[in-house]
Amino acid sequence: MLSMPTEPCPPLLPEYVVFEGPGMDAFAQSPEWGSSLIIVPFMYYEAYGDDSLIRGNYVAMRRYMDYLATRAKKHILSFGLGDWYDYGDF
Repeated sequence: MLSMPTEPCPPLLPEYVVFEGPGMDAFAQSPEWGSSLIIVPFMYYEAYGDDSLIRGNYVAMRRYMDYLATRAKKHILSFGLGDWYDYGDF
């Protein structure tokens, strides 16, 4: 369950260490990590035809998408570790 007021999805759960300081929120709120909350259940469904991960995590998935919408400008996110990740594999 996402419990922080701003609803980021940290890169590691449970999050034992909170990285603080200039630029560290790129790690704490990086959509490249958080999007696994949505991508993994969908890929599981595509591979096995089992939608239980989607159904079981839908509320958290919806909350995370709502959080990302608050950070986007014209549906584009301009934070995180985007230069480390290739979305072309999806």
